Amino acid sequence: MAVAAAVLFAMVAVPISLRNARHGTPNHEITEIDVVSTPDGQVTLAWTNGSQKAYTVYKSSDPKDFRSGEAHVVLGTVWTDASPAPGQVVFYRVE
Repeated sequence: MAVAAAVLFAMVAVPISLRNARHGTPNHEITEIDVVSTPDGQVTLAWTNGSQKAYTVYKSSDPKDFRSGEAHVVLGTVWTDASPAPGQVVFYRVE
């Protein structure tokens, strides 16, 4: 599970870091996301930068199409996926 979390983190953080390195980072954009998985399978995303009061966390099995996945409105900077699909690779996007 730790490997899956590391892969997930890399897939989320690297594109964000690369995009921000090229274009600069406005104060409201998220540039760092911590991803932690627990032994019982929950996945928690947490970010400390960004200045919005609400964010949307998108969850999808397709990293190119988040429209067909779930969308969760988050008030704050921490969100837990309490029911990730066991054995399935999922992708998260935070806006």
